[in-house]
Amino acid sequence: MVAMLAVQQEVFLRPQALAAGIPRQRIDYMTRTGRWSLVLPGVLTTGNPADPVIRIRAAALWAGQGSVIGGRAALFCAGLISKVVGPVDVFVPPPRRRREPNGVRVIRAAVERGDFTVRDGIFMTTVERSCLDLARWGHRNDYLDLALRRRFTTVHELPKSLNRSARRRGQVLARRAASDVAKNPWSPLERDFHRRLRDAGIDRWVANSRATEVPGMVLPDVAFEDIMLAIEIDGRRYHDEMTDPEAFERDHERQLALQRAGWTVLRFTRRQIEETPDLVIETIKMMIARLRLGAAR
Repeated sequence: MVAMLAVQQEVFLRPQALAAGIPRQRIDYMTRTGRWSLVLPGVLTTGNPADPVIRIRAAALWAGQGSVIGGRAALFCAGLISKVVGPVDVFVPPPRRRREPNGVRVIRAAVERGDFTVRDGIFMTTVERSCLDLARWGHRNDYLDLALRRRFTTVHELPKSLNRSARRRGQVLARRAASDVAKNPWSPLERDFHRRLRDAGIDRWVANSRATEVPGMVLPDVAFEDIMLAIEIDGRRYHDEMTDPEAFERDHERQLALQRAGWTVLRFTRRQIEETPDLVIETIKMMIARLRLGAAR
């Protein structure tokens, strides 16, 4: 029993305790007196049942062989996010049917080979599959942004996962999410800005890529490298002096470094992008035309 608890992080099934030689009366006594806690039907713990690690392992044990933890719980186990909000998502292969207990959401579907991994003995969806599933379920793209920014996955892994799940419900939303992060945005505001550039037919740009011939690690939000045009986006929450007093200074030092290296810099605020997007796009188009005309002379 002690060895099993060490392996399963203080979570066990009632039948496992019986198989370890603990009498039913003893199990009932330990549960009744609060020394053990019932996490899910038939699943007990010697630890804190509110602990997300215990909740996730309990869901995996409850769902049984062939089940796969997914969604935010899988991202928590991967270390991408620090808490699990809402129920634990678990994929259960059909045709098995399990009635959902409180704290667990059952998705009756098989997870394709290549879309799951094993961590601490628990099967769970990969980071890219978890993020794409969250998009399928109607969540915002923030998880996918974070996973790419922190290098938990790459844009090259997304099409592979999409192809493996080509017939899943919500595939249109998942493909849209993958398209929105194709240029590596570092925030929801940048993601929206990239979409506006694509919709306007503006191409030949890169995002958050090191500006060549500029001393130091200078990464313009959007760069047209052929004409040395950089576009910087001022998101208020990134420049709030209460949370990051140095952000304003760093941005302007970066702009000066670009200008000293011969780059043209356009800077837009969140309000301009959200409230006057047509003016922003027109300004960018005019600057591109002017710089390309100058380069052709």
